[in-house]
Amino acid sequence: APRWFYQGGGDEGGIAYSHASSRAIERAYLNRLESVSVLTATNRYNVFPLEGYQENAVSGTRRKIIRATWFTLTPASPPQPLGEDESLILENQLLSEPWHPDTSIVTFHDRRVVVSGVSGGFVMLQPSEGGGHTTVSLVRGYAAFSWGLPG
Repeated sequence: APRWFYQGGGDEGGIAYSHASSRAIERAYLNRLESVSVLTATNRYNVFPLEGYQENAVSGTRRKIIRATWFTLTPASPPQPLGEDESLILENQLLSEPWHPDTSIVTFHDRRVVVSGVSGGFVMLQPSEGGGHTTVSLVRGYAAFSWGLPG
């Protein structure tokens, strides 16, 4: 199942909603509902999954949200959602034809490449300035990591 995230401040990247909130947002998204209300330990938010944002029910502050099915894993940071467009490209590739670990490849418009990892799974190669590349592990599906509740 996809996991929902909201945009954190600064370098935080995407912050996961609680599992219960994420499920409620996904139900609203699948049922094409305009909004769903979610409660955290400190605030209530009106989430607009079709429009791509959440709004604090008291202050009116808005943040972008994202529906993620693919996640990047790096040693230096918690799992981050891959963009919805990139996730859709990967899902379409996997569903349209069998993935062959030795030969299958997906290339994004910005020259990032997804291939099979040496020890299994998927990796994304990101071009580095000055040549070479950075390798980032990818996880497909529900990210059952402990991120805590949104604040």
